[in-house]
Amino acid sequence: MDAGIAELEKSEKCKVITIHCNRETTGSSIVQKLTQVCQKSSSASGRILKPLSCNRQIIVLKEINLPKPDKYNTIQLVSFLQAVITHNGFYDQSLEFVQIG
Repeated sequence: MDAGIAELEKSEKCKVITIHCNRETTGSSIVQKLTQVCQKSSSASGRILKPLSCNRQIIVLKEINLPKPDKYNTIQLVSFLQAVITHNGFYDQSLEFVQIG
C-alpha cells in the first residue's frame, strides 16, 4: 500500500496527507489538519473546505484502531469519519455545516 501512496504523492493533481493516530486522536484532530491544508470559502450552499494547491487531497490515517472508546464504547474518530463520508462535511464549533470539496 505504501508504494501506491508514494505514487500518488508524485502526482501534481493530488496531495497525500498522513495522520498518525494515537490513543487521543479525535475528529477535531482531523478538522485541525484540514484547516491547515485547505482554504475555507463560502458558496451559495454554505461554507466549503477546498484543497490549497491541488485538485484532490487524500488523507491516510495510520493506526486508526488506536483511539480509545468512550464510556458508550464508541470511538469518536470513527463516528466523525462516518458522518463526513455520509454527509460530505461536518459541523464546526459554531454549529455551521462545512462541506468538504
